[in-house]
Amino acid sequence: MRYVLLPFVLFVSCSTTFGQKQPIAFVDVSVIPMDSQRVLEHQTVLVRDDRIAAIGENDSVRVPAGALNIDGKGRYLMPGLVDMHAHFLRPPVPGVKEDIVFLDYHEKNALFGLLYVANGVTSMRNLWGQPETDKLSELFKSGELIGPTIYSSGPITDGDPSEISNARVVKTAEQARQAVRDDKAHGHVGIKIYDNLSLEAYKAIVDEAKKVGLPVFGHLPDAVPLEIAIQSHQASIEHVDGWLDDLQPNPATVGKMTTTELMQQADFSKMAHFSKEMHDAGVWVCPTIVVFQMEWAKGHFGDGMNYFSAEFLTPI
Repeated sequence: MRYVLLPFVLFVSCSTTFGQKQPIAFVDVSVIPMDSQRVLEHQTVLVRDDRIAAIGENDSVRVPAGALNIDGKGRYLMPGLVDMHAHFLRPPVPGVKEDIVFLDYHEKNALFGLLYVANGVTSMRNLWGQPETDKLSELFKSGELIGPTIYSSGPITDGDPSEISNARVVKTAEQARQAVRDDKAHGHVGIKIYDNLSLEAYKAIVDEAKKVGLPVFGHLPDAVPLEIAIQSHQASIEHVDGWLDDLQPNPATVGKMTTTELMQQADFSKMAHFSKEMHDAGVWVCPTIVVFQMEWAKGHFGDGMNYFSAEFLTPI
């Protein structure tokens, strides 16, 4: 487990992770273990060969000669944070209009990687697998660039027509099964599903993924009732707006309603049932609330938005 020293950016810790063999000792630091609501004060944490070798009170941890000693007095050490749903930028495809693609995507991704670490995020789950992200991950691992460990899904897998451009489209159950096998062979951490996937393809993906030991996560497809996703033990459901159809008092009207109307008419008392079912089935939810928090009024930006270029913040 990586630890982050607050309140300043710990580039020394990054150098250790990326091949620095000199032991590092954080002396007299307050450790926030996050296994419960507690703080361990006056601790020495010894890092050797990219691993935490010892944690204990100052007089109980022997610091080897030649170690780099960092004064932790008045500072806190905590496990690195994990961004569970994110996308790095992608290169533009000629003739295809997308939202988060830029000609200088590599330079922006390098800066995003640095900002992740600067804010204590040492790992992230990338939910749109692509060759460019694989290359970026290797640059982070090698230490050529500073950035988090990337755990990536395969490409977004959708039905026909796809909700987004450049998705992997599967029309049949066999194509869906092959997509699972391809992602497993590539070493992706899971298969990412999307809105327009058919129920037949969804069931095929779930079945094949179970056979090869690959988690299924992503959106709740429009054709898949929440109850079926729960029964299928979908590893995680991304966002919560996909549930709105299942919260309607009159399912017959769902296809005729806007998202705003779905929200206004939703029967949120049904959430108690679904929440218990998901808990019992081991289905996680990644609500991505930050997406909605970024929907600022025109001309107003939230804290931290100044790190983004004007180009990035301009809707296409």
